[in-house]
Amino acid sequence: MNDIRPPRAKTVPLRHERFGIRWEDPYAWLRDPAYPEVRDPEILAHLEAENAYYRAFMEPRQPIVDQLYAELRGRIEEEDRSVPVREGAFEYQWRFDRGAQYRCWYRRPLAGGAFVPVLDENALAEGKAYFRLRGLAVSPDGSRLAFTADEDGSERHILRVVDLDGGGPLPDLVRNCSGEIAWSEDGEWLFYVELNPQLRPFRVRRHRLGDGSGSDPVVYEEADPAFFVSLAKTRDRRYLVITSGTHVTRECRLVEPRPPFTQRTVAARREGHDYRIDHAHGHLWILTNDRHRNFRLVRTPAETPEEAHW
Repeated sequence: MNDIRPPRAKTVPLRHERFGIRWEDPYAWLRDPAYPEVRDPEILAHLEAENAYYRAFMEPRQPIVDQLYAELRGRIEEEDRSVPVREGAFEYQWRFDRGAQYRCWYRRPLAGGAFVPVLDENALAEGKAYFRLRGLAVSPDGSRLAFTADEDGSERHILRVVDLDGGGPLPDLVRNCSGEIAWSEDGEWLFYVELNPQLRPFRVRRHRLGDGSGSDPVVYEEADPAFFVSLAKTRDRRYLVITSGTHVTRECRLVEPRPPFTQRTVAARREGHDYRIDHAHGHLWILTNDRHRNFRLVRTPAETPEEAHW
C-alpha cells in the first residue's frame, strides 16, 4: 500500500460558555459562516486535501471495492415495482427498470387502460452529481403532480409542479423547503414547510399556483428552536395536520384543506406529552402517552378535538 498521511487540520483556540459550562472548540473555524455553502478558501483547501487523501488511499483498494459492489448488486433484484395504490380516479405505481438508479412513476385510470409514466426520476437526475426525490403529491382532480427534490445534497428541497394533462412542467418553483407537501382540496394551493438558515423546518406556507413564492401566506410558524415542524394529510384527506415537536413533546393542529383554511390546536403542548393523530369514520383517532408511557388509543369528534373530549 502507498505510504500516505492524512492532512491535519490546524487548531484555533476558541472557548464557549453556556449555562455555566465551558468547553473548547479548536476546530470551529472549519464551519463556514455561509453554510450550507462553503466559500472560505482555507476551508475549501482543507476539504480538497481530505478528498485527495481519500482518492490516494482508496486507489490500490479499488479492485476489492469493485468486487464487493458487484457481489452486493448481484443480490439485488434490479427490476422491481410497487403494488398499485388507488388515489382518486387512478392507481399509481413506481418501478425500477434494469440498470436504472432511480424510480419511474406510473398511473392508469381505474376505468381501465395501460400504465403511463408521470414522473421519471432518472431523467430528473441526469447530469446532476446528487438527486433525491423527497415528496410527491397529485392534486385532488388528478391533473397536476407536485414533487420536491434535493438536487445538490444540501437538504434544501425544491418544489416543482407538472401538468399531467400534457402541459409539461409548470413555472411554479419554491426553494428552501423540507420536502413535505400537501394540496388543498380545490387544487389551487400547495402547502409546504420552509427551512430556516440552520435547516430547521420551522414554518408552513401555502402557495397559490401561478403566484410568486415571495408572497406565500404563512399558515403556521414555530418560534421555539427546539421544535421541528412537519406537514401531512389525514388518510381520508379530510384534514391537513401540522405537527410541531421534539423527541419527547408534540403539538398537532388540524387545518381545513379548503378556504378559508381554518385551524385549531388538538392538545396544547406540555413537556413530555407525545401524541399523533389521524382522521377516519368521522372521528379523530389519537395515539397518546398522556396516562402511560406505552400510549393509549382514544377518539373524539373532529369538531371537539380538545383533551376534555377524548
